[in-house]
Amino acid sequence: MAMTNKVSTLSYHRQHHRESCFTTPSALLLETHTPSIILTQRGLLGDSNVRLSESDAGFLYGETASGSLQTASITVLDGEVSFERIYKHIEARLHLVPSFRRRAIWVPMNLAHPKWVDDPDFDLTNHIVHHELPPGSSMLDAVDAAVELNEGLMDRERPLWKSFVITGVPERTLL
Repeated sequence: MAMTNKVSTLSYHRQHHRESCFTTPSALLLETHTPSIILTQRGLLGDSNVRLSESDAGFLYGETASGSLQTASITVLDGEVSFERIYKHIEARLHLVPSFRRRAIWVPMNLAHPKWVDDPDFDLTNHIVHHELPPGSSMLDAVDAAVELNEGLMDRERPLWKSFVITGVPERTLL
């Protein structure tokens, strides 16, 4: 089964910090997604050591343990796609979006907005996580699990993104 099968997105979103770009880890799954030039507010994604925009930095400044400012979206794939297949697929395309390997570095005494810098300790296993639902789980169970998985704060010592691969719903895989 090709990963380009019908893909639908449920519109569950939460506010969050995100780098302003035109792709997501889920978009890396689409065979037709071949970015030639992907732009951020500050330039090409290939640029490193770029300061966060005012709006992106505002999300980080405003986030607290009791008030997360993250967003999440749920992508539903028709068919049961294994975690290993999705992981390998994203791993093979990660080089197309260098910003996914960057983390925010705070400036001493907050004299300026944080910078995006390449993470020398980047490990994809910290960002793509498998969550297996019990047998007989419904789509509603999967959406509830996705909401719960996305409630915690992101680890600010790592690049600020995470994708959960939720399996266990018959004939569906959720990202």
